[in-house]
Amino acid sequence: MCLCPHACPGVKTDKPPSGIDSAPDSDAVDAPDTWDSVDFVATDPDVHTPALLDREQWMGRASDDGKFPFAPWGGADPDDADPEDSPRWEWGRTENYVDGVTVVLAEDDPRLDGRVFL
Repeated sequence: MCLCPHACPGVKTDKPPSGIDSAPDSDAVDAPDTWDSVDFVATDPDVHTPALLDREQWMGRASDDGKFPFAPWGGADPDDADPEDSPRWEWGRTENYVDGVTVVLAEDDPRLDGRVFL
């Protein structure tokens, strides 16, 4: 059972989070007791914890191989970058990070195939 202060989707709690007066979601399921009993087949990869969406630790996920972070909004040629590198691929550059809502706006970019949280 989730005891965190956030509204975790798909997790039943004894009471709704503070500030929410509605009944619990009828599609909610009980959280597993151990990692061994987690059913990863039933996960929804497009659902993210609201607390993580607020953090500026998101980048786009490159569509070429679906693995590497990519920031099409990042500077293509900043002064401190190596001329041979493309700093928009560098996950170590915090200026490439945006919040979860902002990265969703960039998912229309054909170079992206989703988002990653760093």
